[in-house]
Amino acid sequence: MRLKSLSIAAVACLAISLPAGLVAQEFSTPRDWLDLRRGGAEAIVAGARAASAPVPWEATYAVRLPAHHPLARDGAKELRLTVARAQPATKSGAGGSLLVRIEAPAALKGTGLVVHGGKAWVRKAGAKAVVATPPDLFSDAAGVGVPWAAFGPFEMTGLHSATLEGEFGDIAVLRGKPEYVAGPAVAPVKAGVSKRHGCWVVGEVTDRHGKTLALVQWLEVAEIQGIPLPERVRLRGAAGEAGALDLRRQTLATGRAQPWGPRLLR
Repeated sequence: MRLKSLSIAAVACLAISLPAGLVAQEFSTPRDWLDLRRGGAEAIVAGARAASAPVPWEATYAVRLPAHHPLARDGAKELRLTVARAQPATKSGAGGSLLVRIEAPAALKGTGLVVHGGKAWVRKAGAKAVVATPPDLFSDAAGVGVPWAAFGPFEMTGLHSATLEGEFGDIAVLRGKPEYVAGPAVAPVKAGVSKRHGCWVVGEVTDRHGKTLALVQWLEVAEIQGIPLPERVRLRGAAGEAGALDLRRQTLATGRAQPWGPRLLR
């Protein structure tokens, strides 16, 4: 299976996206608009307000950091994530757009997380400092290895194309387009029915300059009303080292579609 190109921000690495309308207009700004000093935050909000893509669900997650993780300092224990899903393009859930925001740990308030130039950075009080190179981050995460063949025909595979869009305050914003492909033994899921599958979702992670950093592999996905939601993420460094982090879903709101707006970015 050919991997699609991924660019990802933040240490917890998830594949994600802003609505298609936002992708098309690109906010009429240069590629380096991601720098907040050049109005990146305002461009994100303006684009979100102009979008009309529905968001049928929104979930919040917490990613627990191992005690020895480079970001587990000053009492920081977890990363916070908010995931919003636009209306899927097909009944199978393929083609739906996602927005994932990754917030700095509460203990590191005032920081921004971003992957830039092949390194993981923490921005604190307006200054930037290198936390670690990606191999260091991945090797420090406690994890497990599961072979691809473990899922076989029951797997649900996702290929992702995502791009780092920048920082909004203490939040790193990512966009992309996920496409889910279910194995032949995975039965269709009807609305209102929850199912859980072991999954292996693979994507190539690059920085915004196209340099390959690592692979992202989701090991476990829960289906809520036919919507795949990540429960555990596995990270494989560029040098082959691997680790896994648990995603603990804390809230999930489904039902009436909500307008896509700046509320999701705050």
